[in-house]
Amino acid sequence: MTAIASAAAIRKSPALRGLPVQPTKMPRLKSFTPIECPMCRRRTKTPEIDIVIEYYRVPPCEENVLRAVWKGKGRAVQTEQIFCAMYASDPDGGPSPDRMYRAFKALLHNLRVRLAGSGITIENVGYRAGYRLVIGEMVNG
Repeated sequence: MTAIASAAAIRKSPALRGLPVQPTKMPRLKSFTPIECPMCRRRTKTPEIDIVIEYYRVPPCEENVLRAVWKGKGRAVQTEQIFCAMYASDPDGGPSPDRMYRAFKALLHNLRVRLAGSGITIENVGYRAGYRLVIGEMVNG
Protein backbone atom coordinates (compact mmCIF):
# COMPACT_ATOMS: atom_id res chain seq x y z
CA MET A 1 0.00 0.00 0.00
CA THR A 2 1.42 3.35 -0.95
CA ALA A 3 1.60 6.32 1.36
CA ILE A 4 -1.04 8.16 -0.70
CA ALA A 5 -3.43 5.19 -0.56
CA SER A 6 -2.98 4.78 3.21
CA ALA A 7 -3.56 8.51 3.80
CA ALA A 8 -6.76 8.33 1.75
CA ALA A 9 -7.90 5.34 3.80
CA ILE A 10 -7.30 7.25 7.04
CA ARG A 11 -9.32 10.24 5.81
CA LYS A 12 -12.26 8.01 4.81
CA SER A 13 -12.37 5.81 7.92
CA PRO A 14 -14.03 7.46 10.98
CA ALA A 15 -12.39 4.93 13.31
CA LEU A 16 -8.93 5.83 12.09
CA ARG A 17 -9.63 9.57 12.39
CA GLY A 18 -10.62 9.23 16.05
CA LEU A 19 -14.34 9.92 15.47
CA PRO A 20 -16.95 7.85 17.31
CA VAL A 21 -18.06 4.82 15.35
CA GLN A 22 -21.62 3.48 15.49
CA PRO A 23 -21.52 -0.13 16.70
CA THR A 24 -22.88 -2.68 14.27
CA LYS A 25 -26.09 -4.23 15.42
CA MET A 26 -25.47 -7.94 15.63
CA PRO A 27 -28.38 -10.30 16.18
CA ARG A 28 -28.36 -11.82 19.62
CA LEU A 29 -28.60 -15.56 19.93
CA LYS A 30 -30.43 -17.43 22.60
CA SER A 31 -28.06 -20.15 23.63
CA PHE A 32 -29.28 -23.67 23.21
CA THR A 33 -30.79 -25.38 26.23
CA PRO A 34 -27.81 -26.51 28.36
CA ILE A 35 -27.61 -30.28 28.62
CA GLU A 36 -25.82 -32.57 31.04
CA CYS A 37 -22.58 -34.20 29.94
CA PRO A 38 -23.06 -37.97 30.19
CA MET A 39 -19.53 -38.46 31.53
CA CYS A 40 -18.99 -35.75 34.16
CA ARG A 41 -22.67 -34.81 34.74
CA ARG A 42 -21.89 -31.08 34.42
CA ARG A 43 -24.22 -28.85 32.42
CA THR A 44 -22.60 -27.73 29.18
CA LYS A 45 -23.41 -24.52 27.34
CA THR A 46 -21.40 -25.38 24.24
CA PRO A 47 -22.77 -28.43 22.48
CA GLU A 48 -20.55 -31.20 21.19
CA ILE A 49 -22.03 -33.61 18.72
CA ASP A 50 -21.40 -36.73 20.78
CA ILE A 51 -23.07 -35.21 23.85
CA VAL A 52 -26.08 -34.08 21.78
CA ILE A 53 -26.42 -37.53 20.20
CA GLU A 54 -26.28 -39.31 23.53
CA TYR A 55 -28.48 -36.85 25.44
CA TYR A 56 -31.27 -36.82 22.84
CA ARG A 57 -30.85 -40.54 22.05
CA VAL A 58 -30.42 -39.95 18.34
CA PRO A 59 -30.63 -43.28 16.47
CA PRO A 60 -27.78 -44.22 14.08
CA CYS A 61 -29.65 -43.39 10.86
CA GLU A 62 -30.49 -39.87 12.12
CA GLU A 63 -27.01 -39.59 13.60
CA ASN A 64 -25.49 -39.90 10.12
CA VAL A 65 -27.58 -36.96 8.91
CA LEU A 66 -26.75 -34.87 11.99
CA ARG A 67 -23.02 -35.59 11.71
CA ALA A 68 -22.98 -34.69 8.01
CA VAL A 69 -24.67 -31.33 8.65
CA TRP A 70 -22.60 -30.69 11.82
CA LYS A 71 -19.40 -30.95 9.74
CA GLY A 72 -20.59 -27.92 7.77
CA LYS A 73 -20.19 -25.75 10.92
CA GLY A 74 -23.19 -23.57 10.06
CA ARG A 75 -22.49 -23.41 6.32
CA ALA A 76 -24.65 -25.10 3.72
CA VAL A 77 -24.03 -28.80 3.16
CA GLN A 78 -25.23 -30.15 -0.17
CA THR A 79 -27.85 -32.86 -0.09
CA GLU A 80 -25.60 -35.22 -2.03
CA GLN A 81 -23.00 -35.03 0.76
CA ILE A 82 -25.69 -35.94 3.29
CA PHE A 83 -26.74 -38.88 1.07
CA CYS A 84 -23.12 -40.08 1.01
CA ALA A 85 -23.03 -39.98 4.81
CA MET A 86 -26.37 -41.79 5.07
CA TYR A 87 -25.27 -44.66 2.82
CA ALA A 88 -21.53 -44.76 3.53
CA SER A 89 -21.68 -48.36 4.77
CA ASP A 90 -23.83 -49.57 1.85
CA PRO A 91 -21.64 -51.31 -0.75
CA ASP A 92 -24.15 -50.46 -3.52
CA GLY A 93 -24.23 -46.77 -2.57
CA GLY A 94 -27.85 -46.81 -1.45
CA PRO A 95 -31.20 -46.90 -3.25
CA SER A 96 -32.34 -44.80 -6.20
CA PRO A 97 -32.01 -41.01 -5.81
CA ASP A 98 -35.79 -40.66 -5.46
CA ARG A 99 -35.99 -43.18 -2.62
CA MET A 100 -32.85 -41.71 -1.08
CA TYR A 101 -34.42 -38.24 -1.00
CA ARG A 102 -37.68 -39.53 0.53
CA ALA A 103 -35.73 -41.42 3.22
CA PHE A 104 -33.66 -38.31 3.93
CA LYS A 105 -36.76 -36.12 4.30
CA ALA A 106 -38.28 -38.62 6.76
CA LEU A 107 -35.05 -38.78 8.78
CA LEU A 108 -34.77 -34.98 8.76
CA HIS A 109 -38.34 -34.62 10.03
CA ASN A 110 -37.71 -37.13 12.84
CA LEU A 111 -34.45 -35.40 13.75
CA ARG A 112 -36.11 -31.97 13.86
CA VAL A 113 -38.88 -33.34 16.11
CA ARG A 114 -36.32 -35.03 18.38
CA LEU A 115 -34.28 -31.81 18.75
CA ALA A 116 -37.30 -29.47 19.04
CA GLY A 117 -36.89 -27.04 21.93
CA SER A 118 -33.16 -27.71 22.28
CA GLY A 119 -32.06 -24.70 20.23
CA ILE A 120 -30.38 -26.99 17.69
CA THR A 121 -32.01 -27.41 14.31
CA ILE A 122 -31.27 -28.09 10.67
CA GLU A 123 -32.69 -25.61 8.20
CA ASN A 124 -33.09 -25.66 4.45
CA VAL A 125 -30.81 -23.04 2.90
CA GLY A 126 -32.55 -22.82 -0.45
CA TYR A 127 -33.30 -24.65 -3.66
CA ARG A 128 -30.35 -26.94 -4.41
CA ALA A 129 -28.21 -25.09 -1.85
CA GLY A 130 -28.48 -27.75 0.86
CA TYR A 131 -29.02 -27.69 4.59
CA ARG A 132 -27.20 -26.06 7.47
CA LEU A 133 -26.92 -26.46 11.21
CA VAL A 134 -28.37 -23.69 13.38
CA ILE A 135 -27.55 -23.50 17.08
CA GLY A 136 -29.59 -20.91 18.96
CA GLU A 137 -32.45 -18.77 17.71
CA MET A 138 -32.41 -15.23 16.41
CA VAL A 139 -33.88 -12.75 18.87
CA ASN A 140 -35.16 -9.31 17.88
CA GLY A 141 -33.89 -6.41 19.89
